[in-house]
Amino acid sequence: MRKKIVIFGSILILGLAKLVMAQVWERIIPSGTPPDKRNGHVLIQQFVFGGFDQDNDLWILREEGGGNWRWEYVAVKGTAPFSRGGHSGIFAYDLNNSIIIFGGSEDFEGVLVDSATYKLEDSWSWNPTWEKLETIGTAPSSRAEHTAVYDESEKMMVVFGGYTSTEPVVGVSSETYTLNLGVSPPAKWAKLDTDEEIPARYGHSAVRGGMEMMVFGGKDNLGNLLDECWELDLQGNKWTKISVTGNKPPARWQHTAVWIWGEQGEEMIIFGGEDEDENPLNDVWVLQRPPGEPWKWEEIYPIGDLPSGRTGHAAASGGDGEGKIFIFGGFDGNNNLNDVYAFFKGEKVEETLQEKPFNAPNPFNPDTEETKICYYLDEDDDVKIKLFTLTGDLVYSWENISGRKGLNQWPWNGKNEKGRIVENGGYICLIEAGGEKQKCKIAVLR
Repeated sequence: MRKKIVIFGSILILGLAKLVMAQVWERIIPSGTPPDKRNGHVLIQQFVFGGFDQDNDLWILREEGGGNWRWEYVAVKGTAPFSRGGHSGIFAYDLNNSIIIFGGSEDFEGVLVDSATYKLEDSWSWNPTWEKLETIGTAPSSRAEHTAVYDESEKMMVVFGGYTSTEPVVGVSSETYTLNLGVSPPAKWAKLDTDEEIPARYGHSAVRGGMEMMVFGGKDNLGNLLDECWELDLQGNKWTKISVTGNKPPARWQHTAVWIWGEQGEEMIIFGGEDEDENPLNDVWVLQRPPGEPWKWEEIYPIGDLPSGRTGHAAASGGDGEGKIFIFGGFDGNNNLNDVYAFFKGEKVEETLQEKPFNAPNPFNPDTEETKICYYLDEDDDVKIKLFTLTGDLVYSWENISGRKGLNQWPWNGKNEKGRIVENGGYICLIEAGGEKQKCKIAVLR
């Protein structure tokens, strides 16, 4: 049996414990015409709606099998929501696969749109219809950069926070509202009275985790970024600040969070956003609570096709039971985006690397990034790595690397042994361990 090879060493970016379990980014390139580049939109299941400076368009990312995807514009009838960004959206599968849209603004931190609620019933059908919901009760005022989650046990949408005005200063909400969708029409809004008030914020993230609504980050009414996490007991109507151990993510806003089933139970994964220096981020953090232990944050370092840093993107769970997350679009600090990435953990990556090593990104630009060479090793072993030009000239050599069993990666910054960035073109990476050899091709494109 041919030996699978992995590399380890002092310049590894990852810790050994993190390498045992694979976390991977994979860029998806669907067929068809993609949605326009955007930020401030929502991704609900596989539906994309709205965004700043966009029409009120609706798109679906359809899975066609065999790892293939296709973009499809959805022509919707009825009374559609006005164009908007910074709105919220939830998916109610138990209410005939309905999408519910609320709030938003005309542009970034701009004029708020209406406070109406919109419903797209039977969203997966070929001719879905928007309707403006008739509601009663105490409804929230117009707002944007708020969050909403769906509590299927009560058939209830829960809305929290957001900014409610911009002049003369940004007005920020700490209010929580519920919309009961399970009653006979009209649906009923109610303002939730909680035992403890969570600090006001906007641009935060929220997920439905167990019987709680989990909120992280955002901006307060003074424009300060926040880094704490709160949970709302949906049965006891009580906000509690979560006490965590270990490091925690830097304060941020305009990021995303998704709740998935992890190796130690359910967990929240956050990605990206903007830090206090207005830098777009592409780091990944997981918040989990192992049985019998307190909550803890851990930064994880996925391999594969790493997305660029971004804010105002959207994320959703893949819904396939494999803990897969999709992200779409956003703003990278200069331009809006319309790319799609999948994040997942576990066996699929291991199977891929057992068959063939790879590097990512590939091609890569050494002026702005480094590439990660990803390998698998059946057992602990010493490893040698050599990089050659296509004509056989040595570019760089590493020896006496302590390789260990499992999935791992090794970075290359695109420089040769003289410290100079190599020329554009293809390069051969040769890896030796236990008397066996494997190789992969690396493309440099500046």
